[in-house]
Amino acid sequence: DIGCGTGKYLKELAPLAKTYTGLDVSLEQLKIAKKKSKKAKFVCASAENTGLLTESYDVIISCWALSTILSLTKRRKAIKEAQRVLRKKGSIYLVENAVGGEFEQIRGRYPDPKMRTKKTNDWYEKQGFKPIKKCNSYFEFKSLKEAKTIIEGIWGSKAALKVKNKRIKHKIVIFKKINS
Repeated sequence: DIGCGTGKYLKELAPLAKTYTGLDVSLEQLKIAKKKSKKAKFVCASAENTGLLTESYDVIISCWALSTILSLTKRRKAIKEAQRVLRKKGSIYLVENAVGGEFEQIRGRYPDPKMRTKKTNDWYEKQGFKPIKKCNSYFEFKSLKEAKTIIEGIWGSKAALKVKNKRIKHKIVIFKKINS
């Protein structure tokens, strides 16, 4: 799990695997993740240089982590590193934002004259990733106030003003690439 952070998806993913390894650059986030599982292995490293053994994984997943690597050179290195540690015929799955929807509007990404989300997703396709599923999802907060506070803390007051509900609709796309 590249960019596993606090282990948000650990509860869902770990039972599907014989072994689960969470990778993140933040030692503080990994400390939180470690409290959620005694069986999982956690590695503090960058996606570009994991230090993991070659051809040691059947499946790699990354949820919104690789797109946070703004340098395309570093993002390419991260993908090459994932392919290095992935066994032949293994799969990489990326969960990313899809174009459109309320969440993208709140963040100022849709309609976006720079088309950042579209460009990122197009870039993944040029790297050999295929979109295999588009889904409607949402972020749900305890209250409208909490939603506004969290959005403001991450994306600023302009974004917080666009929040109208404690549930924010979100469109996602899942990409897959099979290692050759």
